Order: sequence, then C-alpha cells, then structure tokens
Amino acid sequence: SQGAHLVLTGSHRFDAEASSTCALFPNQTFQIALNIPGAPFFVLRLEDFQGAGDYEGDARVRANYSGEVIRQSRGPAKTTITVNPPEQEGGKDAISGSFSGTYQGDAGGGTVSGTFERCLYELRPVDG
Repeated sequence: SQGAHLVLTGSHRFDAEASSTCALFPNQTFQIALNIPGAPFFVLRLEDFQGAGDYEGDARVRANYSGEVIRQSRGPAKTTITVNPPEQEGGKDAISGSFSGTYQGDAGGGTVSGTFERCLYELRPVDG
C-alpha cells in the first residue's frame, strides 16, 4: 500500500501517517495492517471481500505491554472500499479505503479511524 493514516483515541492516542501491509487470503478475507512506530499494532479484517463497497470490518488493536505478552482489543469498524482498475493491461487493481469504529478489550478501549491507499491485487470473480 502507498499511503496510510491511523487515528486512535481512548486508551491509546495516536494521529499519524502509518506504514501499511495488505493481504487478500484464499477464503476471501482482506486484511489491512497499519503500523505507527511506538503505537499499538492495528489490523482491519474484511470477511467475504468482494471488491468495492461498504463493509462491517473487524478492527483489532494489539498492544505489547511486557515485551512478551500481546493484548488485543476488538470492535466493529464501518469500512468503505474503492477499487481503481489497473493502469495498464495485465496490471493489478488498486484497492483503497477508509474506516471508523470502536475497540474494547484487554488492550484498552476507544475509537479508531483511518485510511489506506493503493493496495495492489488482481481481483477475480468468486466461482460459485
């Protein structure tokens, strides 16, 4: 992914540009991981991913408290996905999105929002 931004409020307070990694799994789950140095790790999962549209995402905030133990909080995140077709024939689709929601659990609670741009994947129709 090219550009990303993450905002956390509540137990964790960050508002910064983030590095991002995207993955599209064979079970049609799309996952976006956003990382800000010094901030808890953030993952957004979209089940049954079908391309552009609105989704109810699963937001996960993972905080490391002892150097060994990872604690996780979760919550729903309304997500909007856009897909731009390949810039050249044989290229990959550019997936971008925005999300906002809440999180609660062992890693604390609060709100989360953010954006990510240009995750490159070849989207194929699901056989069925």
